[in-house]
Amino acid sequence: HFMYFSSEDVKRSTFFAAKLGLETDWNCVISLKDAVPPQEPYMDGPAKLPRGISRIREHIRDVDTVPLRVPVFCDCTPESSAEMIRILQENGDVVLCVGSAVEVRNTPAFACANIAMSMQPEPDHCMLEDHVSVPENQLLSSCEFPDRPSTGNISADLTSLPCSFIMHQKTSFSTLSTLLCEGRHVLRNATQASLCLLCLVAALHVSIFAGSVIFALPLFSGYQLLWLSVL
Repeated sequence: HFMYFSSEDVKRSTFFAAKLGLETDWNCVISLKDAVPPQEPYMDGPAKLPRGISRIREHIRDVDTVPLRVPVFCDCTPESSAEMIRILQENGDVVLCVGSAVEVRNTPAFACANIAMSMQPEPDHCMLEDHVSVPENQLLSSCEFPDRPSTGNISADLTSLPCSFIMHQKTSFSTLSTLLCEGRHVLRNATQASLCLLCLVAALHVSIFAGSVIFALPLFSGYQLLWLSVL
């Protein structure tokens, strides 16, 4: 499911999360800021939610797994966001991290995620160049600094080093769903091919064993076995 990590406080985080269509009612927001001294878990409806990244593992172990399902985390730092990603991975989740390519604080989260994708935000109007035409629906998988040199591009490229993909500022976010569907299709085909190969190898071994037991002679010569294995 979708999770939103915000460096803002609870009110600002829930306001923006509501704009994204996320649940912001009770039991939906956890602050990753560690208080000094540590504070008790706060009541959010019928559930008790932990406060601070240092209490997440303890809560999951001793209370419930609600922190693995909440959609909003507020008061996040680069370190706490990366640590929360590690907690999700420890509990069997595969994490896809999507964030801004020009926000250097996203780099630790990109590096911890199983798959990372950075997005180049729209530049301010004062930064636009009239003579530069930006192609639409372009999904980048490599740096664009040689073609469009600028400090903003090189900063985005350095921040996105842990990322598998860089989405152009004009790329539709629906491209991500298309990419995921294509990945699942390739994975399904690879799984079927592997199962087919496994069945063929098993059939070859059974035939060799049966020939040795019944006829006391090998059914295939060494060259034939090599040819069948390669085929």
